[in-house]
Amino acid sequence: MRKVLLTAALFGVMFTFSACSRNKDVVSDESSKLLDKPEVTQASTKEKESGSSDSGSTSADRYKKIQYGDLELYLPNIAEADKKRGVQYVDDAYSLEADIYDIYKKINKPDGMKIDIITGFGIAMPYREYSEELEKQVNEAFNYTVYEGFSDTVVRTEKSASSGKDNDDDEIKQYTVSPVDVQAISFAIYEDFFDSVPDIKLSIYGIPHEVWNRYLSEDDRYSSNQKRNTLNTFKNNSYSECDLLAARQIETTDVYYIDYAEFNKDNRYKQFLMVLEMGHIPCEYSFYITGNMGYVMDEGGASAYAAWKEANKDRFIE
Repeated sequence: MRKVLLTAALFGVMFTFSACSRNKDVVSDESSKLLDKPEVTQASTKEKESGSSDSGSTSADRYKKIQYGDLELYLPNIAEADKKRGVQYVDDAYSLEADIYDIYKKINKPDGMKIDIITGFGIAMPYREYSEELEKQVNEAFNYTVYEGFSDTVVRTEKSASSGKDNDDDEIKQYTVSPVDVQAISFAIYEDFFDSVPDIKLSIYGIPHEVWNRYLSEDDRYSSNQKRNTLNTFKNNSYSECDLLAARQIETTDVYYIDYAEFNKDNRYKQFLMVLEMGHIPCEYSFYITGNMGYVMDEGGASAYAAWKEANKDRFIE
Protein backbone atom coordinates (compact mmCIF):
# COMPACT_ATOMS: atom_id res chain seq x y z
CA MET A 1 0.00 0.00 0.00
CA ARG A 2 1.29 3.44 -0.89
CA LYS A 3 1.17 6.21 1.66
CA VAL A 4 0.05 9.57 0.39
CA LEU A 5 0.31 12.89 2.13
CA LEU A 6 -2.41 15.49 1.81
CA THR A 7 -2.22 18.65 3.88
CA ALA A 8 -4.93 21.13 4.77
CA ALA A 9 -4.55 24.04 7.16
CA LEU A 10 -7.89 25.34 8.36
CA PHE A 11 -8.19 28.41 10.62
CA GLY A 12 -4.48 28.36 11.31
CA VAL A 13 -4.25 24.66 12.24
CA MET A 14 -2.33 22.16 10.09
CA PHE A 15 -4.01 18.80 9.58
CA THR A 16 -2.13 15.92 7.96
CA PHE A 17 -3.74 12.71 6.86
CA SER A 18 -2.69 9.81 4.68
CA ALA A 19 -4.57 7.74 2.16
CA CYS A 20 -3.72 4.33 0.78
CA SER A 21 -4.33 2.97 -2.68
CA ARG A 22 -4.68 -0.61 -3.85
CA ASN A 23 -3.69 -2.22 -7.14
CA LYS A 24 -6.53 -4.08 -8.82
CA ASP A 25 -5.94 -7.71 -9.74
CA VAL A 26 -7.36 -7.08 -13.20
CA VAL A 27 -6.89 -3.76 -14.97
CA SER A 28 -9.19 -3.38 -17.96
CA ASP A 29 -9.21 0.39 -18.26
CA GLU A 30 -6.09 2.23 -19.46
CA SER A 31 -6.66 5.10 -17.01
CA SER A 32 -6.53 2.70 -14.06
CA LYS A 33 -2.87 1.84 -14.56
CA LEU A 34 -0.39 3.26 -12.09
CA LEU A 35 1.82 5.95 -13.56
CA ASP A 36 5.55 5.35 -13.51
CA LYS A 37 7.46 7.42 -11.00
CA PRO A 38 8.56 10.63 -12.69
CA GLU A 39 12.13 11.33 -13.68
CA VAL A 40 13.68 13.30 -10.82
CA THR A 41 16.92 14.89 -9.80
CA GLN A 42 18.28 14.17 -6.34
CA ALA A 43 21.09 16.60 -5.64
CA SER A 44 22.46 17.57 -2.25
CA THR A 45 19.88 17.35 0.53
CA LYS A 46 19.62 18.99 3.90
CA GLU A 47 18.10 16.95 6.68
CA LYS A 48 15.21 18.52 8.55
CA GLU A 49 13.28 17.59 11.62
CA SER A 50 10.36 16.27 9.55
CA GLY A 51 12.34 15.05 6.58
CA SER A 52 14.74 16.24 3.90
CA SER A 53 14.33 18.33 0.79
CA ASP A 54 16.21 18.61 -2.47
CA SER A 55 18.01 21.95 -2.44
CA GLY A 56 20.10 21.64 -5.60
CA SER A 57 17.64 20.73 -8.35
CA THR A 58 17.19 22.64 -11.58
CA SER A 59 14.37 22.73 -14.09
CA ALA A 60 16.31 20.35 -16.35
CA ASP A 61 14.36 17.55 -14.65
CA ARG A 62 10.60 17.68 -14.52
CA TYR A 63 10.17 16.66 -10.87
CA LYS A 64 12.30 16.73 -7.77
CA LYS A 65 12.06 14.26 -4.92
CA ILE A 66 11.95 15.09 -1.23
CA GLN A 67 11.74 12.87 1.81
CA TYR A 68 9.01 13.99 4.22
CA GLY A 69 9.19 11.74 7.26
CA ASP A 70 8.80 8.24 5.83
CA LEU A 71 7.03 9.54 2.71
CA GLU A 72 8.70 9.98 -0.67
CA LEU A 73 7.14 12.98 -2.42
CA TYR A 74 7.54 14.25 -5.98
CA LEU A 75 7.13 17.98 -6.56
CA PRO A 76 7.12 20.05 -9.76
CA ASN A 77 10.68 21.23 -10.23
CA ILE A 78 10.57 24.95 -11.00
CA ALA A 79 13.83 26.92 -11.09
CA GLU A 80 13.90 29.75 -8.57
CA ALA A 81 14.42 32.24 -11.40
CA ASP A 82 11.15 31.07 -12.99
CA LYS A 83 9.03 31.39 -9.85
CA LYS A 84 6.70 34.35 -9.47
CA ARG A 85 7.79 36.65 -6.67
CA GLY A 86 5.72 36.32 -3.50
CA VAL A 87 3.96 33.10 -4.54
CA GLN A 88 4.36 30.07 -2.27
CA TYR A 89 4.90 26.84 -4.21
CA VAL A 90 4.33 23.20 -3.24
CA ASP A 91 7.90 22.77 -2.06
CA ASP A 92 7.37 25.71 0.33
CA ALA A 93 4.51 23.78 1.96
CA TYR A 94 6.93 21.03 2.99
CA SER A 95 9.94 23.22 3.78
CA LEU A 96 11.11 24.33 7.21
CA GLU A 97 13.49 26.86 5.65
CA ALA A 98 11.04 29.23 3.96
CA ASP A 99 10.88 32.60 5.73
CA ILE A 100 7.14 33.08 5.35
CA TYR A 101 7.00 36.15 7.59
CA ASP A 102 9.61 37.86 5.42
CA ILE A 103 7.50 37.15 2.33
CA TYR A 104 4.40 38.59 4.01
CA LYS A 105 6.22 41.68 5.25
CA LYS A 106 8.56 42.61 2.40
CA ILE A 107 7.00 41.20 -0.77
CA ASN A 108 3.24 40.72 -0.51
CA LYS A 109 2.37 43.57 1.87
CA PRO A 110 0.39 46.34 0.13
CA ASP A 111 1.80 49.84 0.50
CA GLY A 112 0.20 51.70 3.40
CA MET A 113 -0.60 48.45 5.24
CA LYS A 114 0.97 46.54 8.11
CA ILE A 115 0.79 42.89 9.12
CA ASP A 116 -1.98 42.29 11.64
CA ILE A 117 -2.32 38.55 12.06
CA ILE A 118 -0.95 35.52 10.27
CA THR A 119 -3.67 32.88 10.29
CA GLY A 120 -5.80 31.33 7.62
CA PHE A 121 -5.69 28.23 5.47
CA GLY A 122 -3.44 26.28 3.16
CA ILE A 123 -4.03 23.23 0.97
CA ALA A 124 -1.14 21.51 -0.79
CA MET A 125 -0.90 18.44 -3.01
CA PRO A 126 2.27 16.77 -4.35
CA TYR A 127 2.48 14.41 -7.32
CA ARG A 128 0.96 10.98 -6.62
CA GLU A 129 0.75 7.78 -8.62
CA TYR A 130 -2.74 7.14 -9.94
CA SER A 131 -5.35 4.97 -8.32
CA GLU A 132 -9.10 5.25 -8.71
CA GLU A 133 -9.69 5.31 -4.95
CA LEU A 134 -7.02 7.95 -4.35
CA GLU A 135 -8.35 10.22 -7.06
CA LYS A 136 -11.80 9.95 -5.49
CA GLN A 137 -10.39 10.94 -2.09
CA VAL A 138 -8.47 13.86 -3.57
CA ASN A 139 -11.56 15.29 -5.23
CA GLU A 140 -13.73 14.78 -2.14
CA ALA A 141 -11.14 16.69 -0.09
CA PHE A 142 -10.49 19.61 -2.44
CA ASN A 143 -13.38 20.08 -4.89
CA TYR A 144 -15.29 22.35 -2.50
CA THR A 145 -13.77 24.00 0.57
CA VAL A 146 -14.95 26.93 2.70
CA TYR A 147 -12.85 29.20 4.92
CA GLU A 148 -13.65 32.15 7.17
CA GLY A 149 -12.17 35.52 6.29
CA PHE A 150 -11.67 36.68 9.90
CA SER A 151 -10.07 34.43 12.51
CA ASP A 152 -11.62 33.97 15.94
CA THR A 153 -9.68 33.30 19.13
CA VAL A 154 -10.94 31.73 22.34
CA VAL A 155 -10.99 34.15 25.27
CA ARG A 156 -12.49 31.84 27.88
CA THR A 157 -14.67 28.73 28.08
CA GLU A 158 -17.51 27.43 30.19
CA LYS A 159 -19.12 24.00 30.26
CA SER A 160 -22.20 23.84 28.08
CA ALA A 161 -25.21 23.43 30.35
CA SER A 162 -27.25 21.93 27.53
CA SER A 163 -24.97 19.05 26.60
CA GLY A 164 -23.97 17.78 30.04
CA LYS A 165 -21.03 16.06 28.34
CA ASP A 166 -17.32 16.56 28.63
CA ASN A 167 -17.00 17.29 24.91
CA ASP A 168 -14.93 20.22 23.63
CA ASP A 169 -17.06 20.50 20.50
CA ASP A 170 -20.15 21.16 22.64
CA GLU A 171 -18.41 23.50 25.05
CA ILE A 172 -19.55 27.13 24.92
CA LYS A 173 -16.55 29.38 24.37
CA GLN A 174 -16.07 33.12 24.41
CA TYR A 175 -14.41 34.26 21.18
CA THR A 176 -12.90 37.46 19.95
CA VAL A 177 -13.06 38.03 16.20
CA SER A 178 -10.04 39.68 14.56
CA PRO A 179 -11.04 41.57 11.39
CA VAL A 180 -8.43 42.43 8.77
CA ASP A 181 -8.68 45.06 6.06
CA VAL A 182 -7.00 43.09 3.28
CA GLN A 183 -6.14 39.42 2.83
CA ALA A 184 -3.59 38.04 0.37
CA ILE A 185 -3.99 34.55 -1.12
CA SER A 186 -1.19 32.77 -2.96
CA PHE A 187 -2.21 30.46 -5.81
CA ALA A 188 0.51 28.18 -7.22
CA ILE A 189 -1.45 26.27 -9.88
CA TYR A 190 1.39 25.42 -12.34
CA GLU A 191 -0.49 26.35 -15.50
CA ASP A 192 2.80 26.45 -17.46
CA PHE A 193 3.95 23.09 -16.09
CA PHE A 194 0.93 20.84 -16.70
CA ASP A 195 -0.93 20.42 -19.99
CA SER A 196 -4.13 21.48 -18.24
CA VAL A 197 -5.23 22.59 -14.78
CA PRO A 198 -8.60 22.19 -13.02
CA ASP A 199 -11.15 24.98 -13.14
CA ILE A 200 -10.58 27.04 -9.98
CA LYS A 201 -13.09 29.59 -8.71
CA LEU A 202 -12.95 31.72 -5.57
CA SER A 203 -16.16 33.36 -4.32
CA ILE A 204 -16.46 35.81 -1.42
CA TYR A 205 -19.65 35.97 0.66
CA GLY A 206 -20.51 38.44 3.41
CA ILE A 207 -22.54 37.33 6.44
CA PRO A 208 -24.69 40.27 7.65
CA HIS A 209 -24.79 40.87 11.40
CA GLU A 210 -28.50 40.06 11.61
CA VAL A 211 -27.97 36.72 9.84
CA TRP A 212 -25.04 35.80 12.10
CA ASN A 213 -27.08 36.66 15.20
CA ARG A 214 -29.93 34.49 13.95
CA TYR A 215 -27.75 31.40 14.45
CA LEU A 216 -24.99 32.41 16.87
CA SER A 217 -24.92 34.72 19.87
CA GLU A 218 -24.31 38.40 19.28
CA ASP A 219 -21.64 38.46 22.01
CA ASP A 220 -19.58 35.73 20.25
CA ARG A 221 -20.28 32.91 22.69
CA TYR A 222 -20.80 29.60 20.92
CA SER A 223 -19.48 26.06 20.61
CA SER A 224 -17.52 24.54 17.75
CA ASN A 225 -20.53 22.42 16.84
CA GLN A 226 -22.84 25.43 16.80
CA LYS A 227 -20.59 27.28 14.39
CA ARG A 228 -20.00 24.19 12.25
CA ASN A 229 -23.75 23.61 11.99
CA THR A 230 -24.28 27.26 11.06
CA LEU A 231 -21.73 27.10 8.24
CA ASN A 232 -23.28 23.85 7.00
CA THR A 233 -26.71 25.50 7.00
CA PHE A 234 -25.38 28.35 4.85
CA LYS A 235 -23.85 25.85 2.44
CA ASN A 236 -26.98 23.69 2.25
CA ASN A 237 -29.02 26.81 1.48
CA SER A 238 -26.56 27.81 -1.28
CA TYR A 239 -25.58 30.88 0.79
CA SER A 240 -28.96 32.47 0.07
CA GLU A 241 -28.84 34.32 3.43
CA CYS A 242 -25.41 35.75 2.62
CA ASP A 243 -24.36 38.37 0.08
CA LEU A 244 -22.20 37.31 -2.86
CA LEU A 245 -19.65 40.13 -3.02
CA ALA A 246 -17.08 38.90 -5.53
CA ALA A 247 -16.08 35.88 -7.59
CA ARG A 248 -13.17 35.11 -9.88
CA GLN A 249 -11.84 32.27 -11.98
CA ILE A 250 -8.18 31.70 -11.08
CA GLU A 251 -6.25 30.93 -14.25
CA THR A 252 -2.70 32.06 -13.48
CA THR A 253 -0.23 31.57 -10.65
CA ASP A 254 -0.07 34.76 -8.60
CA VAL A 255 -0.83 36.44 -5.27
CA TYR A 256 -4.40 37.76 -5.18
CA TYR A 257 -6.05 40.16 -2.73
CA ILE A 258 -9.43 40.55 -1.01
CA ASP A 259 -10.34 44.05 0.20
CA TYR A 260 -12.66 43.33 3.13
CA ALA A 261 -12.57 46.97 4.26
CA GLU A 262 -14.02 48.06 0.91
CA PHE A 263 -16.75 45.41 1.10
CA ASN A 264 -17.59 46.42 4.67
CA LYS A 265 -17.56 50.22 4.45
CA ASP A 266 -21.01 50.42 6.04
CA ASN A 267 -20.20 47.75 8.67
CA ARG A 268 -22.91 45.48 7.27
CA TYR A 269 -20.99 42.23 7.72
CA LYS A 270 -19.97 40.29 10.80
CA GLN A 271 -17.89 37.71 8.92
CA PHE A 272 -16.82 36.74 5.40
CA LEU A 273 -16.60 33.33 3.76
CA MET A 274 -14.21 32.26 1.02
CA VAL A 275 -15.70 29.45 -1.07
CA LEU A 276 -13.04 27.69 -3.14
CA GLU A 277 -14.29 25.40 -5.91
CA MET A 278 -12.01 23.20 -8.00
CA GLY A 279 -12.94 21.04 -10.96
CA HIS A 280 -11.76 17.46 -11.40
CA ILE A 281 -8.27 17.07 -9.88
CA PRO A 282 -6.05 14.32 -11.35
CA CYS A 283 -3.75 12.48 -8.94
CA GLU A 284 -0.71 13.60 -10.91
CA TYR A 285 -1.60 17.29 -10.57
CA SER A 286 0.11 19.48 -7.93
CA PHE A 287 -0.89 22.80 -6.41
CA TYR A 288 -0.51 24.95 -3.31
CA ILE A 289 -3.13 27.51 -2.28
CA THR A 290 -2.59 29.44 0.94
CA GLY A 291 -4.45 32.41 2.38
CA ASN A 292 -2.79 33.23 5.70
CA MET A 293 -1.66 36.80 5.05
CA GLY A 294 -3.77 39.45 6.82
CA TYR A 295 -3.13 43.21 6.75
CA VAL A 296 -4.64 46.33 8.35
CA MET A 297 -4.25 49.97 7.40
CA ASP A 298 -1.16 51.61 8.84
CA GLU A 299 -1.47 55.05 10.39
CA GLY A 300 -1.55 57.60 7.58
CA GLY A 301 -1.35 54.85 4.97
CA ALA A 302 -4.67 55.38 3.15
CA SER A 303 -3.29 57.35 0.19
CA ALA A 304 -0.34 54.99 -0.30
CA TYR A 305 -2.67 52.00 -0.26
CA ALA A 306 -5.09 53.62 -2.72
CA ALA A 307 -2.26 54.20 -5.18
CA TRP A 308 -0.92 50.66 -4.69
CA LYS A 309 -4.37 49.14 -5.20
CA GLU A 310 -4.89 51.06 -8.43
CA ALA A 311 -1.53 49.81 -9.72
CA ASN A 312 -2.42 46.21 -8.75
CA LYS A 313 -6.17 46.23 -9.45
CA ASP A 314 -5.94 43.19 -11.72
CA ARG A 315 -4.93 41.07 -8.70
CA PHE A 316 -8.03 41.78 -6.60
CA ILE A 317 -10.98 39.41 -6.22
CA GLU A 318 -13.87 41.63 -7.30
